[in-house]
Amino acid sequence: YQSSLQDITQFGQSVPDSFKKNIRVVFYHKKNADGYVAAYTAWNYITNGGIDVPDDLVFIGLQPNIQKVGIAPDVEKQFHLIQNHFVLMTDLHYNDETIQALSQNCKGLLYIDEHGHESVQSNSNKKRNYYYFKGLEKVHCSSVLTFKVFYPSLPIPQTIHYRDWE
Repeated sequence: YQSSLQDITQFGQSVPDSFKKNIRVVFYHKKNADGYVAAYTAWNYITNGGIDVPDDLVFIGLQPNIQKVGIAPDVEKQFHLIQNHFVLMTDLHYNDETIQALSQNCKGLLYIDEHGHESVQSNSNKKRNYYYFKGLEKVHCSSVLTFKVFYPSLPIPQTIHYRDWE
């Protein structure tokens, strides 16, 4: 099982800790446990287990949007909140136009999702503070992917493993 996580582990190691610690806006799928667990994983990392909770840390539950073209309206409504902030979007499937617009309206974007269909896609651009990982659907869920980004050297905890597809 752990060996099937090589792509996401390498990706997680490519995202600097300084970026991850400075995330202040988290978008997550509000309609399922996968989104909640992924958001909790980020919260746990950013706050050192609840010890150092930044005053400006915001979590926003959204639903995926499968529109083919145009910027998703529910994401566009959040642009005023993300300016000058590092953003995590997890377990939310949006079109490339929405993801690009999101990345252009914030200080940095970390996008993690499992709804890819043909191959694992990842992109790390440290100069732009843009990190994108889309795993294959039905291989590993977003909560597992998110855990490996924030904790690449740790094995998946059993409670998160239960949430996974395998």
